[in-house]
Amino acid sequence: MRHLLTENKGFSLTELAVVMILLIILAAIGIPNLGKVMPRYHLKEAARNLYGDLQLAKATAIKEGTPCTVEFVNGGYQIFLDLNQNLERDGNETSNQYLVKNVRWAAFEDVRVDPSGGITFQANDNGNPAVAFLTNGLTANNSGGFGAGTVNLASTVNPSMTIQISLSSTGSVRIP
Repeated sequence: MRHLLTENKGFSLTELAVVMILLIILAAIGIPNLGKVMPRYHLKEAARNLYGDLQLAKATAIKEGTPCTVEFVNGGYQIFLDLNQNLERDGNETSNQYLVKNVRWAAFEDVRVDPSGGITFQANDNGNPAVAFLTNGLTANNSGGFGAGTVNLASTVNPSMTIQISLSSTGSVRIP
């Protein structure tokens, strides 16, 4: 019994070596797979942000009692209160007090608009795809009809990885 109480407690050098080898093997397996996971994560992050920003535009239009437009410009999109409802940021709307949000796709690593699907919203007079949310939550396009369309995002690392964000004419946003 006395022998058990005086015995050293701790790990032997062999036990530590085995644990270190196991950690190295797990790291060797896991780190290369991380490179495959991150582009998918960035793509989903960009899609979730656009989804949320479309919801923000809808809520802003209802809250402010003024149409709110999402205009897709080169390299991103901007959300602004559209006083004259022409789906373009012009006149007084260029003041920052009417700008709700300005987003650049470059903020999302490994993400771009998919060239094969692109953005299917009707273009405004400036040639930029745009959609407006009216004060009742419905959408409108440049010609006065209902605005509906999709934004297709793709990974720059793996172009076959795509996500589509859809907006219906009733203002419903979906990521199918």
